[in-house]
Amino acid sequence: MAHFVFSNPTSGTGDWSAVTTVQPTWMTALDRQLFKAINGDEGGSWAPSSVITIGGSGLTVTGPCSLSNCNGIFLNSAQTFEASNGSTILLDSGGLLSITSGANAQIQSGATLEVKAGGIFKLDGTVDVTYGTARTVTRSGVELLGTTAGGGTNFYNYSTTPDAWMTDIAATGGPPSLYPVVATKQLITFTSQQFQLKLPRPIHGATLTSVAIVSYDPNGGDPTPTTWPTYLVARVDNGGATSSLRVAGAVTDHHLTSGFAWTAKDTTTFTPDQNNVIDLGSYEYFINVTLPAAASPGAMAVITAVIATYSVPALVPG
Repeated sequence: MAHFVFSNPTSGTGDWSAVTTVQPTWMTALDRQLFKAINGDEGGSWAPSSVITIGGSGLTVTGPCSLSNCNGIFLNSAQTFEASNGSTILLDSGGLLSITSGANAQIQSGATLEVKAGGIFKLDGTVDVTYGTARTVTRSGVELLGTTAGGGTNFYNYSTTPDAWMTDIAATGGPPSLYPVVATKQLITFTSQQFQLKLPRPIHGATLTSVAIVSYDPNGGDPTPTTWPTYLVARVDNGGATSSLRVAGAVTDHHLTSGFAWTAKDTTTFTPDQNNVIDLGSYEYFINVTLPAAASPGAMAVITAVIATYSVPALVPG
């Protein structure tokens, strides 16, 4: 629908300065058009027969705005719907916020998306909620996966995650003993040349950026190892094939080069540079700890923490 026509048809511009006689038809047209106009002071209800389009500088609503029985709010390409600080967008029961392919919903710093009791934030099974900038997530834990001694693998499921794992390199120079240190100080000993720790709570789809292993010997009278433990972060596929997450392979305990006393805690950092996008559907991830039999007899070591850092591109469960 176009604009109303001018009530004074003689000017064509709305200029009444040259009018000497006002015609009744002009006043009738003016009255009818005023009747159709929107009362901006007192309000009211209108039902336009055609769409009202507002262009130019747009429309600003400073008071409450209610859309009743609204079929939709449509934003064309590159347009923005913005709720500023302190504002609320409320969807009552039966309401739907639909973001179609190619569109974005952005929640900026200080904003909150709240789903109240009974509400559902529903995503199609093929949809991922991605972060604009990958989020860094750190997870830690010391959980034994298995041990290797004399070529055999013996899996040991300990009922309680221990505070730490301690190794005791045999005085005979043979394979070291490995036992958990728990709150009750119970010790369960078995021989091991190599043991595996689980990678702490891996996140599917995330990139593993670093793994830190904290180690030391709490007993001041023990000898310092002459051959140091090494750490390898690796993955194993469903067929049993193992691959390293670092091109150069294992790293040696940082005590060797840091100058820290063996009785002081030190952190060895393993930095993955291959195979480090976590795929839990195809692989299991672990840290191989190798304790050479050639190390100083009687030396002891405690691994107190394994800290994994992930770069997470999307919101994922777990």
